[in-house]
Amino acid sequence: MLIAIVVGLTIFAINLYKSFNKKQRQNYLLIICLAFVPVLLLFILSMPPLKSSFVERYLIPSVVGFSLFGGVTLALGFAKLKNIWRVVAVGIITVCMLFGIINVYYYGNYNKNSAVRINTRQVIEGIAARAAPGEPIIASSPWVFYEAVFYDTVDHPVYFIDAQTQYIYNSLDMLKYNDMHKIKDLYAFVKQHPVVWYMGNSGDQPIGSPDPSWRTLQTFSIYDPIDNKDPYKAAQLQAN
Repeated sequence: MLIAIVVGLTIFAINLYKSFNKKQRQNYLLIICLAFVPVLLLFILSMPPLKSSFVERYLIPSVVGFSLFGGVTLALGFAKLKNIWRVVAVGIITVCMLFGIINVYYYGNYNKNSAVRINTRQVIEGIAARAAPGEPIIASSPWVFYEAVFYDTVDHPVYFIDAQTQYIYNSLDMLKYNDMHKIKDLYAFVKQHPVVWYMGNSGDQPIGSPDPSWRTLQTFSIYDPIDNKDPYKAAQLQAN
């Protein structure tokens, strides 16, 4: 289906371009460049010997351009088709859209880069159901912290450990230069909060602890039916 749509769009685009006058061609080329040039540039700049930087989120502006390209091409292309072919084309597009919606509903918040479904919300909800009020949550990494801080509450505030964070990426500058949610002195922190929750994405390994001397009171994990794994885990820990 996807191949059929790509082929159809290509045929429509070529025929439309031929039928346009000079000004219309310029406008159409602008839409095409907005849709495809960022993708091609990022692809070329990610090839050896350069370091790969091809990340889907960098192409968000191209999504707008591709939507414009697809909408203009289909709208004007359909006008040149016979009624029967319009029905066939609309049917193919509808099936593809339904297939995409079903897949998004099934996979949910799935991270294709790490091949893991994001179950941070489920972990936070599991902690809230098991924890006493006032027990804080410590994220095992800055990336998990970014996922978890959205669920920060008065009863269960979310933190990350400064000493265990390597600020080697620019995306971590907001943590490096801001002390909100940052634990600078872990042992002073646990004197105020002797019982904490430690959560993260540890794959097939146990969740672990910031300090091996701490006692584990309980643990739980979130099962992911897509991968048949439980990478997201949490542990209730008591500092000695």
